[in-house]
Amino acid sequence: MITPFHERPTTKGRAGSAQTALVRMATNNKFRAMPTCVAILLSILLSILLSILLSILLFMTRVAAAQTDWSGEWQTHWQGGGARIVLKQQGDKVTGTCALLDGRLEGVSAGSQLKGTWFEGDRSGAFEFFMGSDKNSFAGHDPTRGWWTGQRDKEAEVARPVELDSPRAAFMSFVRAADMARMGSDEAWGLACQAVEFDAASLPPSRLMAIDRVRAYFEVVDLTTFRAYAIPEVSTAPEITFSLAQPQSGVETSVTLRRNAEGKWHLVVPEDETVAADRKALLAGKRRSIGDRARRRRAFMESCIVPSSPGFRQTEPTWGSRETAQRTACTVSSETAQCVQ
Repeated sequence: MITPFHERPTTKGRAGSAQTALVRMATNNKFRAMPTCVAILLSILLSILLSILLSILLFMTRVAAAQTDWSGEWQTHWQGGGARIVLKQQGDKVTGTCALLDGRLEGVSAGSQLKGTWFEGDRSGAFEFFMGSDKNSFAGHDPTRGWWTGQRDKEAEVARPVELDSPRAAFMSFVRAADMARMGSDEAWGLACQAVEFDAASLPPSRLMAIDRVRAYFEVVDLTTFRAYAIPEVSTAPEITFSLAQPQSGVETSVTLRRNAEGKWHLVVPEDETVAADRKALLAGKRRSIGDRARRRRAFMESCIVPSSPGFRQTEPTWGSRETAQRTACTVSSETAQCVQ
C-alpha cells in the first residue's frame, strides 16, 4: 500500500521523534540515577561532617589535657603572712577555702592562669595565680597582699590540740603554736589564736588583723625568758597576771590570762600601743645588754695583757664578730717573750 505523500513522515518529523525519544530516555535515566547521586552526595557530606566533629573532639581533648589542675591543698605565703588553702576545680571553675582566715576563693582557670576573687568576711579583693611548669607551685599577686606564692601540700597537716585547762597549759600552748608558726608553719597561727582573746573595746575587725596582732604580741613574749614551772598551774581567780623578764636588762612585760565561763584560760592580747611600747623597751634593753657584754669582754681581754719589760709594746686588739674570739698581739724584748691570747 502506498502511503499518501502528506501522511509520510518527513525527515524533520523523524528527527523530532528521535530527539523526543532521546529526551525521554535521558529523562528516565536521570530519574533512575537520582537516588544514587543523592546517596553519594550524602555520603560525602557525612564524611565531611564526621571529619569536622572528630577535629573538634580532638581539639577539646587536647585542651582538656592541657588544662591546669588546681585541685588540692596548697601552703601559700604572701608578704607578712601565709595560710593553707584548699582548692576544688570543676571544668574551668575553681573554688577554695582558707580555714585560717575563715575565707574563700572563687576563680576561673584558663591554661596556666587562675584569676578570681578572695573573700574574708566583708572584705574582698582580686587575685591572679600562674601555675609553675612543675604543676606543684604557683606565683601571683593581689592588690592587698602584694606577691602571693604557693606550694602544693602533699601531706595535710594534722591538727594539734590546744590545751586551755590551766593558765600554764594555755600559755605554753600559745608559745608552742606561735613558735611553730614562726618556723614556717603559717597554719599554726590559727592554733595560737585559739589560746588568746581580745578585750571588747579592741576587737580586731578581721581574722587577718587578729593574726597580725597575735604575731606582734608573740614577738614581745619572745624577747623575754621564762620558766614553765613558774607559771601558775591552778588558780581559783577569774584572772591572773604575772611578769616576764629579760634577764640581762631586767626589763619586764606583763602577761594576763583570763578564765571564761567554760573554765578555759586564754591570754589577753594587750592593745597595740601597749605591745609597741613593751617591744621598744625590750629591744632597747637587749641592745644595752649586748653593749655591756662587749665592754666587759674588751675589759677582760685588755686586763690579760701585762707588760713584762720596758720593751713591751701593746697593740690594739683585732675585733671580729661577737661570735669570734678576740685576738691580741704583742711584741716583747729579747729577754722576755710573753703573748697572752
